[in-house]
Amino acid sequence: MKTFLRSAIPVLLALLIGVFTADAQGAGRLILFDVDSSAFPRITARLRAFDPQGAFRHDLAPADIRLLEDERTVAVESLNEQRVGTQFVLAINSGASFAIRDSRGVTRYERALQALTDWMTGNVGEEVDDLSLTTNQNYEELHLASRQELHSALQAFAPNPEATVPGLDALTRALAIAAEPTPRQGMGRSVLLITAPPNQASLAALPSLSALAEQNHIRISIWLIGSRVLAQSETITQLSNFAAQSGGELFLFSGEEELPPVDAYLEPLRYLYELTYTSRINTGGEHLLFASLAGEPEVAIPSPLTLSLEVQPPNPIFVSPPLEITRQEDDEGVFSPDVIPLELIIEFADGHPRDLTRTTLYVNGQAVAQNTAPPFDRFAWDVSNFLNEGELTLRVEAEDSLGLKSSTIEHRVRLHIQRAPVRLSRVLRQNLPLAIGVALAVAGSLTLLILLLSGRLLPAPRGALTKPESSTASSSEEKAPPPPSLPRRAGRQFARWATRFTRRTTSPVQIEAAALLEPLH
Repeated sequence: MKTFLRSAIPVLLALLIGVFTADAQGAGRLILFDVDSSAFPRITARLRAFDPQGAFRHDLAPADIRLLEDERTVAVESLNEQRVGTQFVLAINSGASFAIRDSRGVTRYERALQALTDWMTGNVGEEVDDLSLTTNQNYEELHLASRQELHSALQAFAPNPEATVPGLDALTRALAIAAEPTPRQGMGRSVLLITAPPNQASLAALPSLSALAEQNHIRISIWLIGSRVLAQSETITQLSNFAAQSGGELFLFSGEEELPPVDAYLEPLRYLYELTYTSRINTGGEHLLFASLAGEPEVAIPSPLTLSLEVQPPNPIFVSPPLEITRQEDDEGVFSPDVIPLELIIEFADGHPRDLTRTTLYVNGQAVAQNTAPPFDRFAWDVSNFLNEGELTLRVEAEDSLGLKSSTIEHRVRLHIQRAPVRLSRVLRQNLPLAIGVALAVAGSLTLLILLLSGRLLPAPRGALTKPESSTASSSEEKAPPPPSLPRRAGRQFARWATRFTRRTTSPVQIEAAALLEPLH
């Protein structure tokens, strides 16, 4: 019975610790970090997603991520998985429990060192991690490029467990190293603390250290080297909660258990997703960003991510606009110019250049032209309808992809109209059909007058155009020919008058006087 209890107790303790750690981890973690708004409104961020066991969730698609921007859902446009490695710090916090030997004479620290050696000298593959070693004995090697280098540094370390009192100095130093800038952007940050049970007074610093770990997204795993009876102690409860809050775990090692593989702590942190989305924020200030997995219970980031932005509408500015415009009339009566080019500079004072949706030109308050596609910074202003002098007011309004609008200051332009001097040739060109008609009428009239004055046309005697009552006529008299027809150009107004005249013959014509003139006495 005693033998059974001795063999069952380690298993029960291990299960107790394992269950406690899993419960602390909860339903998984989603961490959003490194938000870049330099290309606003296009936002880039990095994300890590872990399952309840702390493993990285691979092969997520954009539709799997639910992103909230100020409680308003925005669509994730791209989600790319990357392997970037982790910045790993091994912290040795030695104490008296390190020197306890098993039945074979092997100390607990030597057993832990063997597990580390197996990891460091095993199948390495591609080296993507940044590795550091720190101790509570003022010995450290920082930012090593390979596991072999870390192994050499660890072999050179000679712990003195009987002479050291374990506190949290090694952990504090490890967190500071892990929080330093990483060789590659987005690398994970991890600390493995191999520690003897720290003194109770030092545990008061755990809340502040937890805040530091959360701020820098550092996962902390702990190998607590000590007796199995620690499983029910306040020390292990505090340390377990501390590790779980960072996404890590605590493992109690009494010298007989099989230690977890170190790579299990690092592999999930070597990966990340880079996502992009188009922000819908159109006001400056601080905004909250949340992320969760779509279709699953919401797992927000550990604390709301604050996105600080300065957002202002676009600022259009005229470039050398004209102060005066003179439209000149040529001899043809055509005014020029008809089009005035206008150019703009469109600034984004908030430092976030973005797409425009339109620019509109207003003249005297009325929209006269609009650009809804590039180029947005120029107009061909049609002035062909302006024929009177006066003062015109110009203004351009610009609207960006966020719906923000702004206008230029009003610009006044003086319009001058120069008319061409009146010339006969110009009048004739402008009234050509009428001029032709008048010219023909005048020409016809002059021709008729010349014929009259030359005697070639005479008025016919009264009644000469009527038939005589007698049906017979003298055979010696020739019948008068009909009057010649006038050209149509002379106008119908001469037609009837002209028929009163007859062509002159060789024989004299007797004209009967219609009246006699007598002198006045």
